[in-house]
Order: sequence, then C-alpha cells, then structure tokens
Amino acid sequence: IRSGTNMFKALALGAECCWVGRPALWGLAYAGENGVDLMLETFYDELKRCMQLTGCNSVEEITR
Repeated sequence: IRSGTNMFKALALGAECCWVGRPALWGLAYAGENGVDLMLETFYDELKRCMQLTGCNSVEEITR
C-alpha cells in the first residue's frame, strides 16, 4: 500500500486491513516524526476523497 487510493482499492477488493511500511519510512527519512504525521494525514485525505467520490460514508460501505 503506497497511497490512500491503494488502500481504498484493497478494501474494495475485500481486504480486512491494510499495512503501510515503505511510505512511513519515506516520511521518517524526509522529516522525522513530522514526516510520518504528514504521510498519515495524506493517506487519510486520499482515502476520504475516494470515499466521497464513490458515495461511501464509512469504511464498511466500501465494496465492489
């Protein structure tokens, strides 16, 4: 998983959870703890945007 969009796709295909590894390390290398915070905010914003565009009000509503 490298973006909030990837997370949305995985959930739509039936994933029960998503793990994020490399982007968190990129954020850490970029700006330490603040970089990880920025990465998480970006993921959340991207996931939220995908949910809004598809009319999903909760994660449980993300289906094929």
